[in-house]
Amino acid sequence: MSLTSRLVTGTLAVLLARGAITIVSEKLPGATAKVKARFSGDPGPVAGEAIEVESGHHALKFATVDELPVSVTTKYGDLALDFTAVPVTADAALSVHCGSGALRLSLPANQNWVVAWSVARGAFLAGQERRTGTHLVGRNANTPLPGAPTLTLTVELKNGLLSLG
Repeated sequence: MSLTSRLVTGTLAVLLARGAITIVSEKLPGATAKVKARFSGDPGPVAGEAIEVESGHHALKFATVDELPVSVTTKYGDLALDFTAVPVTADAALSVHCGSGALRLSLPANQNWVVAWSVARGAFLAGQERRTGTHLVGRNANTPLPGAPTLTLTVELKNGLLSLG
């Protein structure tokens, strides 16, 4: 069984899950409805599986390394990925591919992480670092625990704003 989640304009269309993933999805601006769901299934990692998010404004919050998908993909819209509650107990990697929109990554200050990123056209914001233009490429890292496991994110955004916080 694979994990495939398709979010269409704020509505969850398909989800087959192992592990536990919290998906908080907010419809387009001006809409008052919020969709909040907690999915639980068989315990175990979701390595090698993917989440696909289409259109709208969505936020995904992860709680453990075991529940991280191998990738998150969206065509357009605003997407927030929150890793702040993830204790990095083992090396983990995740790729994020976005078409157009804003992508916000919330990362834990007290855990090791690396973000290798590219923005084809748009802007990148991280703390005091601000870059705009085309063909932006960079690597940001946080290593408060040398030698400890690391969360590695590879991020590709075609058009829009990428922010790390």
